[in-house]
Amino acid sequence: MTTLAMGGIDFKQGYQSAGQFDYLLDAVKWGADYFLKCHTGETELYVQVGDPSVDHNLWDAPERWKDPRPAHKITAEKPGSDIAGETSSLFSAASILFRGVNDTYSEVLLEHAKSLYEFAKTYRGKYSDSVTEATPYYVSNDFADELVWAASWLYRATGDSSYRVDADNFCDEYGLQETNGFSWDAKISGADVNLYQMTREERYAERLISFCDEFVDDTPRTPKGLVFIFHWGSLRAVSNVIFICLQAARLGINEQKYRDFAVDQIDLMLGGWGRSFVCGFGDDAPIRPHHRSSSCPNPPDACGWAFFNSDAPNTHILYGALVGGPNLQDEYEDVRNDAERNEVAVDYNAAFQGAIAALEQFSGVGYLHLDYQVVLLLGVAHGIIKLFASGY
Repeated sequence: MTTLAMGGIDFKQGYQSAGQFDYLLDAVKWGADYFLKCHTGETELYVQVGDPSVDHNLWDAPERWKDPRPAHKITAEKPGSDIAGETSSLFSAASILFRGVNDTYSEVLLEHAKSLYEFAKTYRGKYSDSVTEATPYYVSNDFADELVWAASWLYRATGDSSYRVDADNFCDEYGLQETNGFSWDAKISGADVNLYQMTREERYAERLISFCDEFVDDTPRTPKGLVFIFHWGSLRAVSNVIFICLQAARLGINEQKYRDFAVDQIDLMLGGWGRSFVCGFGDDAPIRPHHRSSSCPNPPDACGWAFFNSDAPNTHILYGALVGGPNLQDEYEDVRNDAERNEVAVDYNAAFQGAIAALEQFSGVGYLHLDYQVVLLLGVAHGIIKLFASGY
């Protein structure tokens, strides 16, 4: 959700051009409202509902699940600096996004951002160590990058240089450098965008260049030309990198090179590969994404594992959803039971949508592609973030 808000802040013109900015605000507010309710005390944040092992044994629309849905929280005794820092980042980013739109709401978000940041900084630890029910599905590798991410967002939201000092100190304390991607578990390059925007210090630009050039110049590509970073959700991984590199371009860093890279990769995803990888868009779009509620029939008809294993298209079109994508050999099959290549998720689409908005925004300098507006319309107006959250 932080990345979705970041795209709305930095590529607002692209969303407005496609007529989707108000829908974006609605999507971000929906997520932020949920997390505001989860923040129930200065050192208390609810971070997980349900047991992943139980949930993964069900194939049905979530509103029909009858198994217990336990709620899990982090506290001073059971800390989670990573998830508290990430939620603080969402609140900071959303406070910027809503500034001038709903100032009262913006201030509420900022106060929660500060509170959660102090919680994350004071009581340090990984949430997956405290909430063991999160394993083995979402094990956090570290919490230090989320501390930097949260500090960079508060610096951007408030202009208070003490947060910038914190961000730099965390990098020094934990020996953090740019990583091999930008994801739910890796945030340094996103923080570098914020810090360079606020300071224009060359060291942040140099880290962004090092990050982007690794993927543009030195990362393996499939035979059809897709940059291949990670096997599970390959398009998710490259979309996230594209988003960071378009942020660098926006800030005047290797503009032509990084925009050309983004256009090349995004166009492959939208059809240049030989098919579209976005549900409901383009030629031979995926029709069997690994997504429970869109595969299931409407009540009172039952769902279940028969639908999971069926060759039939999903009952409902999950408009705008980016699926996992091909492997390194360009092998891809539109089958529901292959989660590695057909899963959909919030973190698959947040940066992807931001990248699309960026290219639409850059259309005035030679990057006009009418499909970008269509993809934004599908992904935002159809409430794709809400669909993912309600139906994984």
